[in-house]
Amino acid sequence: MKLSQRRAESIAKALETRFGIAAERISARGYGITQPLIPGTSKEANKANRRIEAEATVVYLAPAFR
Repeated sequence: MKLSQRRAESIAKALETRFGIAAERISARGYGITQPLIPGTSKEANKANRRIEAEATVVYLAPAFR
């Protein structure tokens, strides 16, 4: 799980530095072998399970009318 967590933190850092997303808006969780898409150790399973998943929420701030 250490490798998975390091990968997640690497992506989080890239979101912050390359795309300007505030660090407090980003969380990184590495799940390792605990949540595979495809069980097993075949090349196909390893490739599918070596992934990141991102969830984004967009907040639209409408102008206030006075």
